[in-house]
Amino acid sequence: MTMTQIELDAGLLAELNAVLDQEQRRVERTLTELDDLRSAVIRRDEAGLQDLLSRIGARQSDFSPLDQRRQRLRQRLADWIGCDLERLNLTRVIRGLPAEQGDPLRHRQQQLYKQVRQLKMEHHLTGLLLTDCARLNRMLLRAMLGGVGDSYNAQGRSSWQVQDRLVSVQM
Repeated sequence: MTMTQIELDAGLLAELNAVLDQEQRRVERTLTELDDLRSAVIRRDEAGLQDLLSRIGARQSDFSPLDQRRQRLRQRLADWIGCDLERLNLTRVIRGLPAEQGDPLRHRQQQLYKQVRQLKMEHHLTGLLLTDCARLNRMLLRAMLGGVGDSYNAQGRSSWQVQDRLVSVQM
């Protein structure tokens, strides 16, 4: 499909830049939170973990308006380009713009791409750390309790073996 380059309306371009700014801040905040999470886990800082969880919980309501704003903008951009909403992406938008509008957006797109790749890597590494912590906790419980078993499995069900008592209840 050959697309002619059309200058994007100043208001639509400003809105696109504003949404990209918010998305970039969201990724940066998430990177910081993952770093804080790993730090608190390593330091065994329960108060820090609770504080982090409450901050994340309070911020969840901020995501919905941004997601709705992004969806409305995507629809307007899809109408401007003349393509289906499902096929719309930033690369397609940039291709339809003249260089003076497209080049700054391309630069922003590359920055966001790098940040999102870093976020995926940090998320993966945080998952590995938490998995390792869970494994070590299970090993410690088995060592302390004489091989009684796991306290709870991944579904939250107890897997204690009742026939293996820790303490005799006879008087």
